[in-house]
Amino acid sequence: MGQAADGAVFRQRVMKSVQIHAFEMRSPDDTRALEQALEVGAIEGDEIVCILVKTEGNGLANDFTRALAEISLLSLLCRHLHLGRDDVEARISLICSGGTEGVLSPHMTVVCVSYQAGGTDVGSGPRLAFGHAHAQRVVHSGVGIDETAQRRAITAAVNQAMIKAGLYDHSAVHLVLVKAALPAGLEAGAQQQAKPALRAASALGVAVALAELSPEHLHDLSEVPRSAWSSRACVTAASDLACSEIVVFGNSPAWGGELVAGHTILADMLDSPSVARLLKQLGYDASPQLNAVDTAAVKAVVLKGEPPRSDIRGHRHTMWDDSDINALRHYRSAMGALLSGLLGCTRHYLSAGAEHQGPPGGANLCVIMQAPASPTHNAREP
Repeated sequence: MGQAADGAVFRQRVMKSVQIHAFEMRSPDDTRALEQALEVGAIEGDEIVCILVKTEGNGLANDFTRALAEISLLSLLCRHLHLGRDDVEARISLICSGGTEGVLSPHMTVVCVSYQAGGTDVGSGPRLAFGHAHAQRVVHSGVGIDETAQRRAITAAVNQAMIKAGLYDHSAVHLVLVKAALPAGLEAGAQQQAKPALRAASALGVAVALAELSPEHLHDLSEVPRSAWSSRACVTAASDLACSEIVVFGNSPAWGGELVAGHTILADMLDSPSVARLLKQLGYDASPQLNAVDTAAVKAVVLKGEPPRSDIRGHRHTMWDDSDINALRHYRSAMGALLSGLLGCTRHYLSAGAEHQGPPGGANLCVIMQAPASPTHNAREP
């Protein structure tokens, strides 16, 4: 409660806000930095809603580092929150991805939601909002997954997450992360075969939820052309989930805090101007790189894409033909360098396997930063 100058008592405004913390990882099971932050109170365990992890594994079918990172995080969170594994998994989305080739740094990004009295004034503009939902795991049809059921389940879950976040305008959504659950009982080989269809159906579900595609054109998902895609989806497939998990980030005037998100489409692997334009929209200038103060304002970077099947601007490439290095590892290395050169930092969540996620040969990019006018950013010395 508060008191006005004339003595009248009024109810103090309370708003939700998102905080994001990034910690480097010395190994896939390194949770020491997060544990220390929890112990000293820099992070409240009850406020953690999502953790994104990039490990130094190969990011391919035999990458054990993702499971190792997830097990280590679950162990820490269960101890700290005094909860069982199922309860932790229901409250917190753990999304782990392998592949930190080139300049990329192994790290975790911890997303927290807190309540604050007073909040940010509406006049200061929309701030980062977060929503989380679950979708029932689809069953195996005998010849493959039920792609239509998966698409519909993801569409419904994205809508639910948007409502939880208070994001009622599709244009206010800047990123939808989907951790799609593979059907139970599939052997390892069958899992790998099912992943592309699962990612594709999930991405199309996001596109429908965000009004990027009409469901009337998606009767047979196997016939949907690659030219149909979502501009804000980032989908991974996992075999150890009881249900699919959906996380939505956007900007809303109903949320406080100092963070804002933006997204853009990269037309190809050389499209650094689109990244620079996105930074400009967020209030920053990469000419040719963010200065040290502005680099510190970068809180999360998520890119989803994969190498083009043909040339790059008329020139042949050999990423898909290299028998020594997987094409997706080539891709992460190249795109990590492009982003790091502009942003001046190397902690990026960069994921491949982009069926119906961004244009063919291009990519979806979301950047979350401190608002330029935020007190914390302005307090930094140049």
